[in-house]
Amino acid sequence: MNKVLEEFSKIGIIPVIALDNVEDAAPLAKALCDGGLPCAEVTFRTAAAEESIRIMSEQFPEMLVGAGTVLTTEQVDRAVNAGAKFIVSPGLNPKVVKYCVEKGIPVTPGCSNPSDVEVAIELGLDVVKFFPAEAAGGLSMIKSMAAPYTKMKFMPTGGINAKNLTSYLDFKKIIACGGSWMVNKDMIAAKDWDGITALTKEAVSTMLGFKLLHVGVNNASEEVAAAESAKFATLLGENVKVGNSSMFVGSLIEMMKNPGRGTNGHICIQTNYLDRAIYHLEKRGFVFDESSSCIRTTAFREAIESTGCYFILITRNRCDCFGMSMKELYEFTYSDSVDLSKRVISMNPLYKSDCYGILSNQSQVITEDSNAGKQFFNRAYGHEHVYTSHGKSNIPAAIKEYSDSIVVVDGAAFGFEVEDVLPLLSAYNCYLVAKESFEYVLLKSGILKNLVTINIDEPEVDSKKYLTWERFYTDYIQEITSGTVFEYNKVHLNEAYYISQDNKQKILDVYKLPYALFSETTSYFE
Repeated sequence: MNKVLEEFSKIGIIPVIALDNVEDAAPLAKALCDGGLPCAEVTFRTAAAEESIRIMSEQFPEMLVGAGTVLTTEQVDRAVNAGAKFIVSPGLNPKVVKYCVEKGIPVTPGCSNPSDVEVAIELGLDVVKFFPAEAAGGLSMIKSMAAPYTKMKFMPTGGINAKNLTSYLDFKKIIACGGSWMVNKDMIAAKDWDGITALTKEAVSTMLGFKLLHVGVNNASEEVAAAESAKFATLLGENVKVGNSSMFVGSLIEMMKNPGRGTNGHICIQTNYLDRAIYHLEKRGFVFDESSSCIRTTAFREAIESTGCYFILITRNRCDCFGMSMKELYEFTYSDSVDLSKRVISMNPLYKSDCYGILSNQSQVITEDSNAGKQFFNRAYGHEHVYTSHGKSNIPAAIKEYSDSIVVVDGAAFGFEVEDVLPLLSAYNCYLVAKESFEYVLLKSGILKNLVTINIDEPEVDSKKYLTWERFYTDYIQEITSGTVFEYNKVHLNEAYYISQDNKQKILDVYKLPYALFSETTSYFE
């Protein structure tokens, strides 16, 4: 998911506006920002749309302004030149979508049936607009379509209002909802900017659903906490429930046995959506101390690495500080049982394959590294057909520069980057191969079968010594080939691995790649 769509997910509500008069653009933008929704989809239904986008983008740079009801590539150009950061269309026009994808412009086309979704997937999209939402079957239709298309997410628009907003947003496959109830045309015509601000604030408040759960009070000791709890219990006529670190008087007051968070205590506030709440409160000027949310920090990674232990990390967000294998990433899925007591939670591999895309007439190869792996492909296909991205973070840019390519990466450390790459494969006719590492491929090929003494796919390793599978496989192949004709050097590939056609074919077989480019169509996409 690109950064604009990630921003959509945090904002939660995307105001859809139609402006007949350019002079209304600035005050409307201010009203939305003051109300807590710094975003607008300006529909290209009116002559004022283009200039309105320009005014909003220039005068309110903090806003995420885009163009809606875009029907042609000419409108795309006009909208983007005016400052639009994203494009939304009522239907799925492959020409418009492909044009946006090729230019790196975030685009969300309207889809209302499985056929549309499949076309969107083929074009490399992972988010689509569901339009017209209520008329096309509403939330039940989205849930039905989401079931077979597990990676697709939706942004419903049409018939969304304050009454049904949270029922849509509660479904995890919905990133945001488009709506116009807070930007009523009559209110715009009446220039009721205060009214629009109030409705916008109300919409945000409805979405976040803040609710006071309890107040926590710090105490010097367990004895003091017990005495104070008894007083509140008498006052309120409630029972005292004793826990490990605190005592609850009813459900509203928590007496800490020892000083906890805060100087005097804490206030617990419930929200419908934590990430959205943090986003909107930060926009209001609140500062969050996320010292307890250390999972994505370098210090946390270093602390884990120093233990020599295995960890299971459960998180909503990417942990880019870790070099995670694609095989080590899982997702939780829930059964559809209405009865919560019967709902089953399953943990399934996020990526079930190490090959993605369609192998069809690719004319060149992109490698992540510039050493042994690239040297092998130079020998296999000719150096004029092989390019390096100089690192995994540069793979998306390399795909856009060198379309029609076989993309070879080390899956051992590509776990969090693969989600940036998959949407690009169809758009640029690329095929991704993500074996654990080049060293793993060599060990798996059978070329070294007389030297290999372990199960390559399930080796026993010292996790403190080897932080990634790539490091283990590199050390192991260097160890077993030392002093032999196959002695391995990561910087300069030993010619023994490619001097014979048989060895080259064995290596390409592990990659599931053809022995020559311009192959016939073969699909390994899962």
